[in-house]
Amino acid sequence: MLILVLIFISVALLLKNKQNVEPGKTTAKGKLVEGFPQIPTYPGSQIVNSYKKEGEGKIGYEVHYSTDQPAKEAIVWYRDELKKLGWLIYEEQIEGIVGEFSLMAQKGQQKVNVFTENEEGETEISVEFPLQ
Repeated sequence: MLILVLIFISVALLLKNKQNVEPGKTTAKGKLVEGFPQIPTYPGSQIVNSYKKEGEGKIGYEVHYSTDQPAKEAIVWYRDELKKLGWLIYEEQIEGIVGEFSLMAQKGQQKVNVFTENEEGETEISVEFPLQ
């Protein structure tokens, strides 16, 4: 009986600490996965989760934040901060839209997509470095 309990506890700990959800994908809750590219973090936001995806010799990253600030305010902040850091904003959906906003930027060969959305009284922010 003691052996079964020890096996159960071992399996439970392994599952709790498991990072790979699917092949080629590493996730982290409440923090950035190792190797995440440097990008500004919206002030006062909290990391919900992040992941690193690898496939066909390419690597991509994504992080999800939550904040109590409006989605439009967050996307405008990201647009302004990325411009200050030398990113070229080549597509944005900010004006004339309600609730969901996005922008796409590039700096050299690196690309980043930022999405903000009002969801149940909070704002969800997603920052994605697509597979490159």
